Amino acid sequence: LALMIDILEEFSLLSTALQSRSTNIHKAQRLIKRTIRALENLKMGIGNHESQVEDLIKSEKFRDIPFNRSNKFIVLPRTMLLENITQH
Repeated sequence: LALMIDILEEFSLLSTALQSRSTNIHKAQRLIKRTIRALENLKMGIGNHESQVEDLIKSEKFRDIPFNRSNKFIVLPRTMLLENITQH
């Protein structure tokens, strides 16, 4: 979920910038390339929201709560998800 928030945040920034009256074709191209780079950077490391979730899990607030992977909910591998987004 945190990864999706990071991805949607990047698309939100892009969408807002593209809707600006001052955005021309060249600026739009730079904005799109910047967004692709930001998404590719997520493949290498974790995003802001993912980092916050990891910090919370490691914090004292959740020390007595076990976190287990669900066998019922199968997620698309993070790298594959980001690869598909940046390619399409």
